[in-house]
Amino acid sequence: MMMYPLEECKKEILTELHTTIAHYTSAYEIQLEIPPEHMGDFAFPCFQLAPILKKSPNDIAKQIEKKLKKTKWVSKIE
Repeated sequence: MMMYPLEECKKEILTELHTTIAHYTSAYEIQLEIPPEHMGDFAFPCFQLAPILKKSPNDIAKQIEKKLKKTKWVSKIE
């Protein structure tokens, strides 16, 4: 089955996020958002993870950023 490039990219990002988040917690539904135009193509808000991990969303985002890998579809992570 052929996927549209944007869907393929989104699937790859979700897979990477699931792998990364699994180090911290299980059974967490990852939802990507579309950020404002100048902030990239996809965003993963960390606010809902904060009470689960007992860390600030910013600290969680930094940890996730360190673990995510650049791929064919992902050229920048911040």
